[in-house]
Amino acid sequence: MKIFILLLVFTAFGYADEDGVVFYISNEFGMTLEEIGWYRKDEFSHILKVEQDASGEIRTLYASGVEIKRWEKNSIGERVYDHKQITEARIIDNSGRVIEEQIYSEGSLESKTVFHYSNPGLSYAETYDGNDILLYHDEYILSSRGELRGVERTWADGGTQKLSLTTGGGKIYREYHSVPGKEIIHRFDPSGKLYSRELWQDDQMLSRKRIDYAEGMDLPVFSEEIHYDTGKKIRKQFDEEGRLLKEIVEQD
Repeated sequence: MKIFILLLVFTAFGYADEDGVVFYISNEFGMTLEEIGWYRKDEFSHILKVEQDASGEIRTLYASGVEIKRWEKNSIGERVYDHKQITEARIIDNSGRVIEEQIYSEGSLESKTVFHYSNPGLSYAETYDGNDILLYHDEYILSSRGELRGVERTWADGGTQKLSLTTGGGKIYREYHSVPGKEIIHRFDPSGKLYSRELWQDDQMLSRKRIDYAEGMDLPVFSEEIHYDTGKKIRKQFDEEGRLLKEIVEQD
């Protein structure tokens, strides 16, 4: 009898389980760490409430019982809220592609990006400020299979930026960033780890950084950075957890 009365009290105050509602132990990022019963949601600092029905899904993250983040998703779009104030929104077409992305600041529209598609995929995008004034235009360069090969950005004032990628087998081996007069080149090994960074200006290399890793590990064990314009060399050694052990600076 006491158990039955207790359940009635919980139901009256909205603590009863609901169809399509699941609770998880979570963290500040909203991860689903462990599913729990509704009656345990007050035992943990971060709780994620997931509600699903035919119209879509709502994920609400609570910290000490207070809503701090909410993600809403349905067939036509997505919205993200921070402390009940909208921060992001996306509009999705019938093919599931994002055709517009909106960024909000303190509840007001700060910028929006409109995406345009063609065969084989994303063709170009235009980004506007909150007053619908064009900020920049991005042109996407794709392979015949729809893989991204590069992006060329043109700012409203005529300035340009370029990104080009060298890929193979679904992996990126080289990233090339450029603005007028300056280039940055990143090189990656087959496992995706950055092992070289070069800075160029007016066709002259200003600096180069090399990074070595222990076999089978993602943390660096050694790095060397050479500044050709100043003659400075910086060498660093790291322990097995990536912490700096030694730094040597030389000046030619």
